[in-house]
Amino acid sequence: MNKKDKPNFNVPNDGFMKSVKSRWRKPRGVDSKKRIRRKPFGKSPKVGYKNSELIRGNHPSGKKEVYIRNPSEFDAIVGALIKGKDNVIDFVVRVAAGIGRRKRIDIEKKAGEHKIHILNKLNKKAGKTKKERREEKENAKKLKEKQEKEKQQKEKQEKEKQQKEKENAKKLKEKQEKESQKKKEDKKPEAKAKGEMIKKESSKEKQQKEKQEKENPSPQKVENNLDRGKPNINNSNNTK
Repeated sequence: MNKKDKPNFNVPNDGFMKSVKSRWRKPRGVDSKKRIRRKPFGKSPKVGYKNSELIRGNHPSGKKEVYIRNPSEFDAIVGALIKGKDNVIDFVVRVAAGIGRRKRIDIEKKAGEHKIHILNKLNKKAGKTKKERREEKENAKKLKEKQEKEKQQKEKQEKEKQQKEKENAKKLKEKQEKESQKKKEDKKPEAKAKGEMIKKESSKEKQQKEKQEKENPSPQKVENNLDRGKPNINNSNNTK
């Protein structure tokens, strides 16, 4: 069987005023709308919300909750409840706050052997001695120091690698520039020689053309030369 779902029973004006805390108090006012059970003012407890006797008072997980004040009670309750159940445990243990750390550690060890769940276990820090805590702190500091040193070393190595890569890149660029300059210098005399050869060839071609024109002039040039020797008729008329 599962427990019934209950609404939250709160005082009127809960959530509207900061001074009003979320709690339950029976309304006794003559004009109180909560006493009359008006819907807008929330639900109030009734007999119908009660659970059955088998489930009433159990933990929300459905198991019975056993309250222990000392280790002897734990031994007695465990011996009484585990008999004849073949390690089937239908209860949960809650240890009293007044029990000291040593006794609480013993109870937790026994509960671990019998596979019993304790609701309010000790924290890992609370279940350790002062020496153990100091050792843990020292170990944590050492680990942090080691990690910081490793990080610093890695950063230095990375920086050195980057510097080396930059230097190598600069050297490669310088080499490439030198090689390109050498190639240009080697090409310059060749280009000069080619240019001179081209100039010589062009001059020879021009000379050959001039000779050919002198030997065999074109008819148009001949006519032009003849026209130059004739007098201009228009000019002679104007002078008259």
